[in-house]
Amino acid sequence: LKLLNPIINSDSVWKIQSIKFLADFYFSKKEFNKADQYYLQLLTFENANIDINEIKRKIKTYKK
Repeated sequence: LKLLNPIINSDSVWKIQSIKFLADFYFSKKEFNKADQYYLQLLTFENANIDINEIKRKIKTYKK
């Protein structure tokens, strides 16, 4: 987290990938509140090269 925070808080080309990495990390650890925080950030980006359907599917798995 210490390494990724500067990237997430900048306009780096790696920002979206860093957020997705953290979201997937917390999802795998079953820390869904933290995962949700990052997944919702990802959904706000336009023209992001990420699979929105995958993110929505993951969110549905823990919002039940």
